[in-house]
Amino acid sequence: MAEDINKLIENFKQSKTVKALDNYLSEMSMMEILGVDRDENAHSNFLAWLFGNEVTGKEACRLLLKSINKEVSSPILVKKVIREYFIQHDNQKGRIDIMIEYNEGETGKRIIIENKVLSTEHNKQTELYYKVFEKEAATTSFVFLTMSGAETECDKFKIISYQDLLDKVLIPLTTKISDIYTLLRIADYIKALGIRYSQDEVMAVDPCFRGLLTSLNNEFSDLYNPEMWKRDDETLKRLIEFWNSSTCEGMEVRDILRPAIKALSALNMTKTTEDTKGTTYQYKVKESEIVIGGKNALFKWFVEQYISKHHDANIEALQLSFPAFLHRKNNSIRDTKLTNNHIVINFPKNRYSEIDKKRIYICQTGWDGPAMMSRLIKYVKENIPDFKDIEILEIPEFLQKK
Repeated sequence: MAEDINKLIENFKQSKTVKALDNYLSEMSMMEILGVDRDENAHSNFLAWLFGNEVTGKEACRLLLKSINKEVSSPILVKKVIREYFIQHDNQKGRIDIMIEYNEGETGKRIIIENKVLSTEHNKQTELYYKVFEKEAATTSFVFLTMSGAETECDKFKIISYQDLLDKVLIPLTTKISDIYTLLRIADYIKALGIRYSQDEVMAVDPCFRGLLTSLNNEFSDLYNPEMWKRDDETLKRLIEFWNSSTCEGMEVRDILRPAIKALSALNMTKTTEDTKGTTYQYKVKESEIVIGGKNALFKWFVEQYISKHHDANIEALQLSFPAFLHRKNNSIRDTKLTNNHIVINFPKNRYSEIDKKRIYICQTGWDGPAMMSRLIKYVKENIPDFKDIEILEIPEFLQKK
């Protein structure tokens, strides 16, 4: 078993598939550069442009209607696309994300789109929107667009996911138009829907990424199969070391696998995080090892170990040592207690001169856990000599206990 794992790890580190995956994950769309790639309004703005401009409008609307099983028997002419259309019914007010008014032949029709990105329906929005246009329901299509195809309050709305939008509208649309500038804009938007190093929320997986994921899964699925990680203590330790290592190109293994596993889960090509999280495996650690869960717990451990090492440490000294992570919330804090967000650090009465833990296993928690913990670890190892020789290894999310 150990020899097989070692060979698989070596192949992974030399793999052309992994290199191609790194290149894909490194690319950034314009929306990502601007920091709006998971901003609901930014996506609604793009879609309003897509359905409203002369080059793509007619075909994009036809494809959208086809995706919700609406037959289009006559040519389409888009008359108007409205962003944030305000409505009122009785005492209820609302704002429709996108409303498309178009003619199908001689008949005037509309499409109402409620868009959700990292959010859910509230205040029974879809029921309100349907009530407003109920008398015109025969000529109105209601669409509920979300990242995962989530359910809606009103069953008159057709549910589609961003993956549906990609597969049934955006990609077919690129085969129907020839304007190079429009094609470049759509290609860049498709890139924004994917998962990247800078963004770990999957909206949709494009064919290029899907192909890389299929190759990765065919070649290396054992390296992130939770069952493999539970074989024996030695195998677990080897795989955790692998998770925390670099490839021959200097890429961090966990940085490549974390978004890949999320995308594989979204495509149901591997077990989901929910299925695999909470393994009953018991981590066997030596006296010189410790398991820490979450960035706050890790920060607290760093500070308390620092206090143990430096007998004259006080709040001011700690603020100088951890300037990016530590601050006093108010001037009433006493010199025996320190707070940072939700942590309280007490200055111990008995201080020890040695930091005796030599290897730390950390468990990432929270959506910002990986980035924050990496920044904290990088800072303390580079700037505080006491922690320079401590080995810090991350336990993958899919092995963490609930």
